[in-house]
Amino acid sequence: NRGVERQAAFDVLREFARDRDEETRYWAVSGLGLLGSDETMAVLLEVFHADSSPRVREHAACNLAQAGMLTHSQRMKAVPELLRFMDDPALDPATQRWAYQALRDITGEGLGQNPAAWRNWWAGRSRH
Repeated sequence: NRGVERQAAFDVLREFARDRDEETRYWAVSGLGLLGSDETMAVLLEVFHADSSPRVREHAACNLAQAGMLTHSQRMKAVPELLRFMDDPALDPATQRWAYQALRDITGEGLGQNPAAWRNWWAGRSRH
């Protein structure tokens, strides 16, 4: 009934997303997805790209792509960063697959694991 202090919640969840404990980071990612604000996108992308736990990275990808309260337009803002992830040799194969899955879920496009096709699609969409 008293409402949610969105910025305070975000600040706490952002800190917990960087906690040493994997389980804490996992649930912080859930909270960030449920918060559904624009500023959560950067944290979810950071966690997806760099967290030490495959489970937490996958959960961040799911929250970027389909879980939580983010709108479609918010999710579309993650596409350029997901495209950049395709060129990162530091990403393991599972994380790269999750990036492609997130792109499919966000865009509704079935371009597989073809970085050139995704970039061409994005470039064509960006011109409109």
